[in-house]
Amino acid sequence: MTRREPRGRRGGKPRRSLRARLLGALWSWLLRLQAATWEVRTEGVGAFDRALSGGRRLLAAFWHGKYVALFPLMRGRGVLIFASTSHRGDVVAEICGRFGYRCAQIPDHGREHSLDLMREALADETAGAVVVDGPLGPHRVVKRGVVVIASEQRRVVFPVSVAASRKKVFGERWDRREIPKLFSRVALVFGDPLEVPADLEPPEEDRWRERVRQALEAVDARAEQRIAAWGASG
Repeated sequence: MTRREPRGRRGGKPRRSLRARLLGALWSWLLRLQAATWEVRTEGVGAFDRALSGGRRLLAAFWHGKYVALFPLMRGRGVLIFASTSHRGDVVAEICGRFGYRCAQIPDHGREHSLDLMREALADETAGAVVVDGPLGPHRVVKRGVVVIASEQRRVVFPVSVAASRKKVFGERWDRREIPKLFSRVALVFGDPLEVPADLEPPEEDRWRERVRQALEAVDARAEQRIAAWGASG
């Protein structure tokens, strides 16, 4: 069976402006160059890879502020990533393609329509990646999409985080975006998978959103602990 292109912007080669393509190429090159200087240690990645190679339907879940470093750290896995239907989203989609990811672009404010597009884009995909508080916030508030899709499509949710010994934090942004600096020690940590039950009712959705939030806070703390212990060991 021929694999469908993700819905959103689809149908042959994506129509992106020359400016978006050039910016995507530039940022991809800079990020590859920067990541080449990182010293990386991982935890829990093997469990994610085994589930992926075994054909489990997965969702990697992370905060919007952490996503930049994940482009080089998780490349080569063919995960479907979401971006907005905007110039910013076009740049992100270009970066996705250059790191070997698939990308579906959907509206920022589509609400149920956007959720429908996410469902459709993921229908034939083994693994997707969701920024649970994105694309516009509020900061670290888990949206319902991750638990709804995990429940409906029987997907296992893997919380993931990144920490760095030296990083640039964009405190003026709503997501407090973090990017590891050159020659940083970087920890990539996956938490235990969350098995979201089928047929969630709205009150259960809220409880599972809280469970996802707690799991991400825990994996954030674990990544920071790895960096602290790494520094202490020299």
